[in-house]
Amino acid sequence: MANLVSHNMTAAMAPHCRHYRYRFFMIGLGISTCLVINVMRRMLLTYRNAVTDLSVERQATKVNQEVEDSLQLCTLKTLLDNPSYTIRETSSRILCERALHDPAVVESLLQHITHPDYETREPGVRALRMIMNSNRAVREIATPKFYMAIMKSLEYSLTDYEHHEYDTAWDNWNMRDVAERGCLSILEQCVREQGPDYLVRARFVGRWLAKEPWGEVPEDDSVRQSNFNNLIYKQQHYRLYTICTALFWHNAGRKQLFDTQLVPAQRVEDWQDVRMINGLGTSGENADEAPGLIDTLEQVVSRRPREQSAAEEHLRRRHREVMVINGNIIPG
Repeated sequence: MANLVSHNMTAAMAPHCRHYRYRFFMIGLGISTCLVINVMRRMLLTYRNAVTDLSVERQATKVNQEVEDSLQLCTLKTLLDNPSYTIRETSSRILCERALHDPAVVESLLQHITHPDYETREPGVRALRMIMNSNRAVREIATPKFYMAIMKSLEYSLTDYEHHEYDTAWDNWNMRDVAERGCLSILEQCVREQGPDYLVRARFVGRWLAKEPWGEVPEDDSVRQSNFNNLIYKQQHYRLYTICTALFWHNAGRKQLFDTQLVPAQRVEDWQDVRMINGLGTSGENADEAPGLIDTLEQVVSRRPREQSAAEEHLRRRHREVMVINGNIIPG
């Protein structure tokens, strides 16, 4: 009898137990979901705050001179391989500044660019061009010895490859070798900053410029001189224009150009005359070479009165007489 009652009670309570277990399961699932969402939210907030703080620190950080001086050479080499362009640029600038103020480094570079071996000379020219990234660098290291080293490197460049002849239609600058372009770019920068004096003393014309293929014709220098004259007067966009015009305006440089048959004797004599804008002489013998200036002068003259009336001329004469009398001068 007792067993029967117990069985009936168990059978009656079974649905209620299943109902409670389902409730407990749903409550546990809800609590677990809330915990997971809360944990993920906290993780995302922590990551966001870390990234925000890092960006703020990068903006506030500034590399001063003290920090630059404290960087070791091995550290700078590591920074040069950094994927950030800003870091690589800053590291390169620091290295160039150190090399510029280190006489041993400059001397080593000059030895490299004067080496007969091209594989040794070309990296030296690249490095020297890199450290000369400002006018202050020119004033620091551009000495007569520096110019002589550049000229020695250019002399080696004459035999490094076959040079292309001068062409009036296009500039052959990009056809030149990397080492030769580097030396010419350095000289152009030096001429802009210091003028052509050191370049003339280093005999740039005779050692390199005159050996360029200007269109030589046996026993006839007219083609050679015509091409060089065309470069000076009409090819301002050519890369050699700055150097060649600076030499042409220099007395000793112009004499070297004449000695190497790059300019005729008449051109040297003409430039003994006083020059005005764009090379126009006081005697007007080169007026055909400066048409823009002639047009401008004609416009100025056209704005002046061409004729004066008799009354105006009489009044001007009386004014001159009064000025002479007031100056205690008796007109003759």
